[in-house]
Amino acid sequence: MTIRVYNTLTREKEGFVPLHGRRVSMFVCGLTGTTRGDAIANLLRQMNPCARPSSDRCFVNNFKNPDRPLLLTLPRGSANVLKREMSAAIDFFRRRIPQLFESESFERRKNRIVERYGQREKELMDEFTRRIGQQQFALVRVAVGPAALPEIVPLIENQPVPMEELPRLVQEGKLTQAAAEELRKHYEDFRQEFTSVYRKTLALSRELSGELNFLEQEASSTLVDGVLQELRDHYPQNEIAEYLEEVRLHILNNLEPFKQTDTGQERPEDVLLDRPLHSEQDPFRVYGVNVILSHENGPGCPVIFETVPTYANLFGSIQRSFETMGGWRSDFMDLRGGALLQADGGFLILYALDLLTERGVYRRDPPGLVFLGAPPAGAAGGPASPAWRRRAKRAAFFWAASWGNSILYQSPRPRDQERGWVPGSVLSKKHKKAL
Repeated sequence: MTIRVYNTLTREKEGFVPLHGRRVSMFVCGLTGTTRGDAIANLLRQMNPCARPSSDRCFVNNFKNPDRPLLLTLPRGSANVLKREMSAAIDFFRRRIPQLFESESFERRKNRIVERYGQREKELMDEFTRRIGQQQFALVRVAVGPAALPEIVPLIENQPVPMEELPRLVQEGKLTQAAAEELRKHYEDFRQEFTSVYRKTLALSRELSGELNFLEQEASSTLVDGVLQELRDHYPQNEIAEYLEEVRLHILNNLEPFKQTDTGQERPEDVLLDRPLHSEQDPFRVYGVNVILSHENGPGCPVIFETVPTYANLFGSIQRSFETMGGWRSDFMDLRGGALLQADGGFLILYALDLLTERGVYRRDPPGLVFLGAPPAGAAGGPASPAWRRRAKRAAFFWAASWGNSILYQSPRPRDQERGWVPGSVLSKKHKKAL
């Protein structure tokens, strides 16, 4: 592309030809507010220099270590597509998995498993009840608050009597002291035996829960594997394939949120276990995709003009949300990229004066930060060369001081001298001639 500029001497538009090969020096002047930075940004956009195309980047949940999110690198223009496809996949699972668990075939298989374990538990309890019945004891349920707990009681005249009533019966002459002691002895033996039986029933309950979970995973795996396999075909990168495998395992091991329907009605087990109908934390947030860099405007290098170069605007930030139960929380969806990331593979334009006077930014990186960008393909002496970096650092101070702020080079910071930068002497001796 040929750039044509207006020559104030000849009063005509002429083709722009550099004086020294591919090297271009430019001095932009004007009062504050005359869009000096915008002029440079527009010029770079019109030139559209050949640069290395940068990839899309996004953060996803690390299911193995949630405190260390995964950064995925995708082909240019693919990050938002992955975000939409993952959201569509989760919405599909939320609709189809409840329907799958409500189907007749699934209910029949589930009922057979429940009946089998129920029969085994009934046999254990019937055998214990028969054995204690031979010694004139019975197993009854006693109300304790909202629940009813099993309790062993003796039968006196075919009527269940709590153990606490035995002393009264002895005083009234309805029961001898020896018979009462015999009942207490049998009661202690039966209590120990009942503890063993109760543990067996708890083990059966755990086995039942495990088999039902396996049944749900088996029924859901075909549905989940089919959808996620399509995503693997679209994104053959190894890191994305590994992430999708972690998503598959997490869904199959955490199907409870997917059982919830959008009817807003409480399920019987939620009422029994006193579960809240809605949780403050979205259980499907862990499957989200946080896009921090995307390219949907076609080819061309980005040109970013950062007018407020704060630390957060340049390097990014981590947002936080306050929970009603108290405390702050953040996760991978709260990460935000900065201007440095947005300018990847392109150009970042900054006012050096704002950059150097911003607290927390200048002390972390040298002033050459304003020149980050990709050189033209095949160009020699680009930003990767040490000589170019040295020139960039000196030029940053020179441009900042040429704007009329003498404090920058008359009062150098201590760390500048440690690095060998003495802006006062550099400007006064090496750059006056350039002015």
